[in-house]
Amino acid sequence: MRKIFFILFCAFVFNGCASLKSVEEKQPVESDVLGTVSVSTLGFTWQKFERGNKKTEKLIQRLEEKALKKYGQNIRLINADVGRTHPAITPAMWAGAGVVGLGSAFIASTQFSDGNGNPTNQNGYNTCLGVTLGTGLIFFFKGFQAKALVVKSATPYVRGSLEVFTEEEIKQKEADRIAAEKKAHEEKLAAEKEAEELKQSEIRFQENKIRGETKQKLIDRAKKYNSPLAFTSYYIYDINSADGVSVGLNYINTSGKTLKYIYLDLLPYNRVNDSLPWDTKTIRATEFVPPSNDIVYNRWECVWYDSTLAYFDIVKIKVIFDDDSEVVIDDKNILNELKFTLEESKLYSNPLNLNREL
Repeated sequence: MRKIFFILFCAFVFNGCASLKSVEEKQPVESDVLGTVSVSTLGFTWQKFERGNKKTEKLIQRLEEKALKKYGQNIRLINADVGRTHPAITPAMWAGAGVVGLGSAFIASTQFSDGNGNPTNQNGYNTCLGVTLGTGLIFFFKGFQAKALVVKSATPYVRGSLEVFTEEEIKQKEADRIAAEKKAHEEKLAAEKEAEELKQSEIRFQENKIRGETKQKLIDRAKKYNSPLAFTSYYIYDINSADGVSVGLNYINTSGKTLKYIYLDLLPYNRVNDSLPWDTKTIRATEFVPPSNDIVYNRWECVWYDSTLAYFDIVKIKVIFDDDSEVVIDDKNILNELKFTLEESKLYSNPLNLNREL
């Protein structure tokens, strides 16, 4: 029975109204912590501490003044707790009132009344009864406290700046903070993505511009020599298991007329840069190619069967147009002008000289 009474007593003592708290902050650096401050007050047991009411503001003002007086102006109050049941005053006050009340009742029943509860000394009995009832009123009051952690600050403390909230408000603020951080993070990612896309778009624009200018120089050179073709690149793209050498050629019709047949004589070179004139091959493209600045990509499979080949050169061009007229070019100097120079090739493949990750 005593254990049950003790549990109920403690629950009644400490189960006061919900306190108000400041928004919890991370544990500060130990060297920045100056100490803690607390103040107390008495109030009705059922009293509520709410934001904005005079009782709450007065308790906070006392807390601020005590902190300023003890630690100076350059401080901050964090992790405040306002309106919680005082852990020392309330139990002591109620325990004392209980002892006095029960003692007075005991005296009244043993010293100033007979065994049947009839007063033998009316004045003494009334006095003890009055004390018992009076101490019972103590249980309508309890002690409340406000406390906070005091830390160093680079700026002076502003009175009235300590804000406290209910548990529900703090939870909502935390939820709002998380939502705001998430939104800010998403907006940051979106902005970074947009900036990157804009950057890449500008890069592509500049690259295409440089490629276009480089290609136009090649076209102009071809037209200067009345060549129907200009070559952006030609290369060996595969040597198969049977030593079959396949080639690719990318070219532009610079003639202003539609091409019908293209004949190209290819001179191969081996790995040690020796030419193999006896192995010169003629390849043919049969298709209508209208005049345009667009590049035509074409491939021929197994032009040679020699795994030692490394590259080749064009030593003769013959073109037949759709009107059956033809052009032949076999001048080495002119043929060298109909392809990109080494610098032009580098510029065309990587106009801005960017380091690209593979």
